[in-house]
Amino acid sequence: EPDLEETVIEGWGVNENIEMVDRVARCANKLQGWGKRKRVRFKEDIDECVCEMEALRDNPGEAKSQRYQECSNRHATLLVQEEGYWKQ
Repeated sequence: EPDLEETVIEGWGVNENIEMVDRVARCANKLQGWGKRKRVRFKEDIDECVCEMEALRDNPGEAKSQRYQECSNRHATLLVQEEGYWKQ
């Protein structure tokens, strides 16, 4: 994840003179916040795909059928990514 390294560096406080226990605790807090934001983003993106697919399902047409397939593929990709996230 692109923002994970930044989160760890920020949490660790590389240039700060703090105790190891405090570093670990602060890093854990930063990672917890990062994880929460990640879960919310997955949910929002998945919900957006579902809503768009539902709207497209009710409107036939070749262009809409193609867009439905694109949304369906994105939805599947997001579900796989979310599953991979939870396996970590």
